[in-house]
Amino acid sequence: MTDVSRSIRLEASAADVWALIGPFDSMTSWHPAVLDSVLGSEDGRMVRRLLVVGGIRVTEVLLHHDDHDRHYRYAIADGGRLPVVEFTATLRVKEDSSDACEVVWSSTFMPAGAPDDVAAEAISGIFDAGLNALEDRFRQGDSAT
Repeated sequence: MTDVSRSIRLEASAADVWALIGPFDSMTSWHPAVLDSVLGSEDGRMVRRLLVVGGIRVTEVLLHHDDHDRHYRYAIADGGRLPVVEFTATLRVKEDSSDACEVVWSSTFMPAGAPDDVAAEAISGIFDAGLNALEDRFRQGDSAT
């Protein structure tokens, strides 16, 4: 198994950041690589179908969602051309103070069709792009509403 984890500290309240990234179908509003997201249900579980830059289609299943503790866990059911299998990840917002928080995005997966470092680099790039976009958004003083 390979682990990739990224985090960023934001000068914004945890509540404001979670309001933006907490809904499972919100990625198009904050992640620059996600072009479209369609929310649905399969076998009683919430599923999002993403269209990502480069024409990659990814299907993800929500495993756990906790608004109180500001995190959710999901798995990739179909990663398209992503070089990973058995992928699970957690997106979490931790409050540092009333006006600052840390966003942590962590994952575990098996590389597939590519060396470990190539798979890890692909996932790191996805996480970094999203976290950098959040940093830019909240540095400008934008809010989630």
